[in-house]
Amino acid sequence: MADTFDSVTLHVREVRDFKTDVYGNLSVTLLCRITSWTDYTNIVAKAGYATATVVLAGTTNVQYLGGAMGSLVLNGTTYTNCVISEGPTLSEVAAPSNVVWDLVVSFVRKTTS
Repeated sequence: MADTFDSVTLHVREVRDFKTDVYGNLSVTLLCRITSWTDYTNIVAKAGYATATVVLAGTTNVQYLGGAMGSLVLNGTTYTNCVISEGPTLSEVAAPSNVVWDLVVSFVRKTTS
């Protein structure tokens, strides 16, 4: 099963700073390797401005403007109500046959109602 966010394939190379807890909260940063500009624009189209706050009950409230709230599928596990919280940032990587890009993107999960 492919790693995706809101049906966009992420091409994850490395999972960084994966944090989850008993309340279902999730924050994760992913390093993705993309090979086309279309891959980049598909992810950027899902991004907006988001802030996350852990409330007294232990759950996370996410306020976001623009972008998409969707399901993040990571290593076969689906996390609903996720948004891009940081990034995506892009850096070019020289590859033997063509140019590819490393993309770093962070997600957070809304767990309040």
